Amino acid sequence: MIINKSEKEVVNIKNLVLVLNKKVILSWVGGNLSKSAFICVLSILSCVYSFSSGRFDGTLSISSLENKTQSADIGRILTEDLIDAFISDGRVKVETDMEGDYLLRGVIDSYEREPKSYTPDGEVEEYRLSVNVQFSLKKKDEEKNEWDKVVNESFIYSSEVDELDAVDSVAVKVKNSLLRLMLEEW
Repeated sequence: MIINKSEKEVVNIKNLVLVLNKKVILSWVGGNLSKSAFICVLSILSCVYSFSSGRFDGTLSISSLENKTQSADIGRILTEDLIDAFISDGRVKVETDMEGDYLLRGVIDSYEREPKSYTPDGEVEEYRLSVNVQFSLKKKDEEKNEWDKVVNESFIYSSEVDELDAVDSVAVKVKNSLLRLMLEEW
């Protein structure tokens, strides 16, 4: 049996939850916890367990994001970073040949880089990079979208950091938001 890194993490989390549940139950039976504390701890543990064990059924193809901004390369860069972020995350299998069970499309509506803070000398100290993308998820060979969602993410970075590195970071945040949206549907 081959287990990839994300499956190992899920197994480890499940084992941790089981051990913690057992310890909490033993403590509660011993009279060390009140009923309300016991219920509270179990609720928290079940949330961690259910959030960590979500998964997207099927494979995903990601089309090139359409760029409606003035930033020339942002569509290509964000598409590549988004695909790389999904592949490295491992919870969703990405098909790069557009033959996935689902097709993810996106339109970048806005891309803004604006000063966030200044030094005492009036120089820009930090920037905020904000990206707004409208996504649609469609099952292969179906006309109707499974869902349409808007993801708006931003990243604050030092003026000493290259803007392309900030784009990489905001792409990871967009991927995390997309995963959350996709996994809550299933």
